[in-house]
Amino acid sequence: MKNKGAYAIAIVVLIAAMVLSVFVGRVRRPDESTALSSELDKTLSTGHVEDFILDEAGVLSSSAMHQIDLYNANWDLRYGSLMALVIERDTGGADLAQLAYELAGEAGLTDSDAILVLDLSGEGDYYLSTGYSFNALPTNTSIDQVLSSALEANFAAGRYEEGVLSLYAAVNEQFVSREGLGYLEPSSAPTQVRVTFRLGSVIVLLVLIIAVLSVIDSVRHSAYRARYYGVVGAPIYRPILFWHHPGSAWYRRRWHAPPPPPPPGGHRPPRGGGFSGASRPFSGARGSGRSSSSFRGGGFSGSRGGGFRSGGSRGGGFRSGGSRGGGFRGGRR
Repeated sequence: MKNKGAYAIAIVVLIAAMVLSVFVGRVRRPDESTALSSELDKTLSTGHVEDFILDEAGVLSSSAMHQIDLYNANWDLRYGSLMALVIERDTGGADLAQLAYELAGEAGLTDSDAILVLDLSGEGDYYLSTGYSFNALPTNTSIDQVLSSALEANFAAGRYEEGVLSLYAAVNEQFVSREGLGYLEPSSAPTQVRVTFRLGSVIVLLVLIIAVLSVIDSVRHSAYRARYYGVVGAPIYRPILFWHHPGSAWYRRRWHAPPPPPPPGGHRPPRGGGFSGASRPFSGARGSGRSSSSFRGGGFSGSRGGGFRSGGSRGGGFRSGGSRGGGFRGGRR
């Protein structure tokens, strides 16, 4: 009767452990119905990216500058990237590709960033240089396409603000189409948490099952030993868990314990027999624009800065150093 009672208790414990594991897994499952919008999050703070705009020509309105800051704040959060903007009234005939390279170094841009330089003097030129990890525009061809579709006509007509905003909007579309929501993608981090949690649940359930089966083996072995201890030719004990087989340390430890009391109403036969038994360094950039330059500068080390006007939380910049390392190389195809 005691043996049957132990079996019943073990079975109840096993079933309860399985039900509890399933219930906890359901309760802790991440909410997969939560959908993040691909639109810009207008509630983000832009203080850390506001100094990556330098409008020396004064052609941008405050609302346009805020919109660009929103693009950069969202890209920084989602992809770890931003696109600095410099508008010069007159560069004095400077090579825009080299100027972009120098300004990128001054701002501390990294391999994941880009910089757009507009020269409003004369017929006007523009140049867009991107780091090799600026994934919205991975090739020179993609840079040419977005420039021609979003900026070229507006720039030629003197619609500089409209052209710049169109370019940022086009780059945002490229980011979303190629990278989704980046670090905010629901299928990235939550999936890892979900898989990790399920694996942990399986491990816990497996440990509980082994513990219950071990208890059952102990109960069965106690009954077997009480019945057959010292009996020559007794049947072989067959455990549920294979590492409890006769001859194992688990079996010997229990078999050679003090002998069990004799069964009631008789005495035990004489003793005899028995059993034995586990950000890459920036090295260059892509670039394109109306500038006739063929300059390709060397990479530089440093950290992304606070921008053109003052230091920011990202560190570094045109006036101060910071915490993000990397480099930037200007160049055109």
